[in-house]
Amino acid sequence: DGHNGIALYGLSDDDDRRLFQSLKHPALISRILSIKNNDPWAIFPEAKHMHVQALNDLEERAWTRLGQILGDASHVDKLSILRCPTVNVAKLCVGLRSNQSIKNLTLTGIDLGDEELISLGPFLIHNPSLSLLDLSKCNLTSTDALGLLSAALL
Repeated sequence: DGHNGIALYGLSDDDDRRLFQSLKHPALISRILSIKNNDPWAIFPEAKHMHVQALNDLEERAWTRLGQILGDASHVDKLSILRCPTVNVAKLCVGLRSNQSIKNLTLTGIDLGDEELISLGPFLIHNPSLSLLDLSKCNLTSTDALGLLSAALL
């Protein structure tokens, strides 16, 4: 139906621009589209870092789509999401779970409850490249979810 995350695959660049327009940050939208299209410049070391900071207006479908784009990306080795109070980690992880190139995942200043932490599990299990998971300054409230995360990391 276009709203469940799965049907978001196959969107044109114009569709993606419309989906991410609430970012009001043309350079970030261009970066997302460059990653999506595996642009050649993205192989340079300084371009392998996807940095998202202080976004408040991104809807759930856009987080799902960003996860799909990053999940398909083979050249992004660092993902940082900093101080984005409305980040939907569960939606992001729907697509992110298929990524195997991210070596460093940083989530900072985000509330991470059961659903969010559990949604990270498949990414952690299936990404052999991951060497650093930084959840500093995140509100981690569930010992059960932390246990699941620990099991995924072992």
